[in-house]
Amino acid sequence: MDTVVLKLPKGQEMVSVTRAFCHKIEQVGEEPLFDWLGDITRLLPRIHASIAELGRVSDDLTHSATNNLDERFDLFTRLKNYLGERDGYWMEFDDMDDDLPSGSLADDFTDIYFELKHGLDAYDEDPTSVHHAIDNWRAGFYLHWGQHLVDAERQLYTMCSRRRIMKHLG
Repeated sequence: MDTVVLKLPKGQEMVSVTRAFCHKIEQVGEEPLFDWLGDITRLLPRIHASIAELGRVSDDLTHSATNNLDERFDLFTRLKNYLGERDGYWMEFDDMDDDLPSGSLADDFTDIYFELKHGLDAYDEDPTSVHHAIDNWRAGFYLHWGQHLVDAERQLYTMCSRRRIMKHLG
């Protein structure tokens, strides 16, 4: 049997997965942690694949983002409290003599969320100009939130492989 692959218009998969991720982040604390983390674990690779499909940006990157520090801090705090002991993780160059790891899933999720939400809000204001949201997502990915995405994916993979997120990969 032949497999049919539906191709969405350029950027529509990114809009779809961004909407799902933002919704999931906004639901923090409304469901059991492992269910929520399982969903996030499945969404991040889809975001990564979708942004990669949009291609690279030119060298003259232009990027805008929201900087409401109170909103960012509020979300970060909610995520950090919800994740509890699963929030912090050791980064490659952390000094193991330090008491605390420098990586934080709450920080990663917060930065990814606000970058994606900014583009989604622009898209929702004017869906005919999806290229503006795409350009902003791509520029932000290469300048900032892409590293958070890779770090979060790596940490979630580690948690799954060590069975710290149990049944939620299936």
